[in-house]
This record gives sequence, C-alpha cells and structure tokens, in this order.
Amino acid sequence: MTLEEFAKKAGMRVVPSEDEDGEFDYQAADSPNTTVTGFGSEKAAYRFWLIETFGKRTAAAIRKLLKEEGK
Repeated sequence: MTLEEFAKKAGMRVVPSEDEDGEFDYQAADSPNTTVTGFGSEKAAYRFWLIETFGKRTAAAIRKLLKEEGK
C-alpha cells in the first residue's frame, strides 16, 4: 500500500488549489469545511497530512510499515 492509498482510505483527499499558483490543497473527511493549502505537489500534501495527523515519530513508523508491506 502506498501513502496515497493509505491517506485516501483514511478520508483524506488532495484537490487542485483554487489559487492561481497551480498548487494543491488537501481536505480531510473529518473536517470537510477545512482545506489546508499551499503544496507544490500532491506528494507533498500527503506527506504533510501524515505528519500533521500522526506526529513525526508515528508518521515515520507508518511510512516504514507501508514500505515493508509494499515489498
């Protein structure tokens, strides 16, 4: 499973930014009226979501587990 697949199963989605910069935003299913903005790529949005949701240490453990599962 990839980080993107994990995030989507958790209710997170990346959307194109409404700004003219062509960046990306994300929204969480638990907070549908809140959009976190300003990411240069979808990958950056997924990474930021993971850290903000679980904290740095747990996010690192989750990424490691996802990599091990993908092998």
